[in-house]
Amino acid sequence: MDASVAGIIRRGKRIFIARRLEGGDLGGKWEFPGGKVEEGESGEEALIREFREEFDLAVTVGSLLGTAAFEHRGRRRSLRAYLAETGGVPVLKEHAEWKWAALDEIEGLDFAGSDRGLFPALRAYLDSQGEVPGFQPGPPAGVTEIFPDGGAGPAPPGEAPGAPEERPGTPEAQRHPGGG
Repeated sequence: MDASVAGIIRRGKRIFIARRLEGGDLGGKWEFPGGKVEEGESGEEALIREFREEFDLAVTVGSLLGTAAFEHRGRRRSLRAYLAETGGVPVLKEHAEWKWAALDEIEGLDFAGSDRGLFPALRAYLDSQGEVPGFQPGPPAGVTEIFPDGGAGPAPPGEAPGAPEERPGTPEAQRHPGGG
């Protein structure tokens, strides 16, 4: 059975999701980012590679959250979802946009069928975890403030940025960070 992986990056009860570019079988659908496991690659290695290729982000892969079986073009596939962490700001390369969303919102979006199979495991995990200790809504770690136009101030010197910024990402926002 062919294998794919997905990264579940969370902030509180919100999850990092991305919408695929139009075109192809899954064009325009939302997903938990990830991709196919290549020959000789572990699931963790595939997830690290996929986040680097698709978002120019380094990720740290944690434990396996759950699996889902699905069929694509007549082939049985498995999707393994891993908890993951990242820092920095995503650069869209293969997606139209990204955002942080609660599972209730995610369940109402046009999500890839394979990823929908992960919803029960994700709900059980979020329900068992509650909020992240110390989580406060507002600017992500390493961002001094969120400006009224939606731009984020830089991290103070010597401090590493935290998880991807709170504001949704689109190619237009990336060309004009800070609204200018």
